[in-house]
Amino acid sequence: MKALVTGGSGFTGGHLVKKLLDRNINVRVLARPTSKIDNLKKLGAEIIIGDITDKDSVFKAVKGMD
Repeated sequence: MKALVTGGSGFTGGHLVKKLLDRNINVRVLARPTSKIDNLKKLGAEIIIGDITDKDSVFKAVKGMD
């Protein structure tokens, strides 16, 4: 299974990413260019840089997701 998390670099989203990865679910995070993503990378999340308000970013993020 693959999950897309928007806001994954925030407090709640970061906890969600960790829980999903702990359950062996592949996680992709849509993160803004200014987001702190180093910890997410270390956890094993795939990072897509973009913005939820930009349709091209969203299309890129959802491509291939379950």
